[in-house]
Amino acid sequence: MPPPGVAADLDLAVVGPIARSARDLRLLLSIIGGSSIHSQAPPAELKRLKVALWLDEPAFPLDPDVKATLDTFAQRLQNTGVIVDRIACPVSAERLLSTYTLLLYAIIGADLPWAERRLYELLRGPAKIARAMGANALSWAQSVLAYTARHREWLQANDARAQLSDAMRRFFTRFDVLLAPISPTAAFPHDQRAIQRRTLKCSDGREIAYEEMLK
Repeated sequence: MPPPGVAADLDLAVVGPIARSARDLRLLLSIIGGSSIHSQAPPAELKRLKVALWLDEPAFPLDPDVKATLDTFAQRLQNTGVIVDRIACPVSAERLLSTYTLLLYAIIGADLPWAERRLYELLRGPAKIARAMGANALSWAQSVLAYTARHREWLQANDARAQLSDAMRRFFTRFDVLLAPISPTAAFPHDQRAIQRRTLKCSDGREIAYEEMLK
């Protein structure tokens, strides 16, 4: 929801349903989107589906249990005659995440206290150097640059978003479904600590940064 006093639509704000079945999702999405999707449409013929399975991306950590669960489901689909192809990331993972974090943090940065924003402005120079030297899209450097993004930089990110969207539209001319994890781990207990101190525990004993959830 936009903060009080904001009349314009807030960029990146989305609405989506939670449901127990695909049929309920079709009904809810048709109401939200105002489309003509019919909740009683017959199920798709599985043997005609082309599914892209995206599980391996070096830039994105993934809990082995989550990967195994999706692998098992993909195998069940194949057993019913579905065509399942393992793919690499359909777009550049770095560009995807850099674009998203700039658009997201630019919104957050617009509401920062003046003193904090002033500090980030002073850090823009070092942040640019850090990014040029390889700091990734979840680094402090990217956060600083996004919090203080100029309109020109936002326009560049918005154009990148349009190009990524177009790439995905072309992707779905070759596949019907993209099967991929929505987060690096399964659901976990809420952590009351500051976000910077939180970690996520994987089934193999690894701990990853909480912000990896953005991937």
